[in-house]
Amino acid sequence: MLKFDSVDEGFEYRIEFDTFQHLNTAATLNGAGAVHFSGAEAKVFDAQGQLLFSFTRETRYTDTGATNAASKEIVKRLMRWRKEQHRQKQSK
Repeated sequence: MLKFDSVDEGFEYRIEFDTFQHLNTAATLNGAGAVHFSGAEAKVFDAQGQLLFSFTRETRYTDTGATNAASKEIVKRLMRWRKEQHRQKQSK
């Protein structure tokens, strides 16, 4: 189980998260005007500051959609990473 709390110290993971907009060039070239897509970027670090993983989710219609896609990916990757850490501890 994962539980997320906003803290400044005593954390297991640090997550840097940002949303952004990018221009849909194809739609703009086809005369649709300036059409933008939303994206999200995440970087996840362990308590010692080592990067565990990073990724970008792009081409979502809204910031909410980009945030949702990124949050699901963060949870999926953290669960996989924790399982691997548990296996490594068991094998020692």
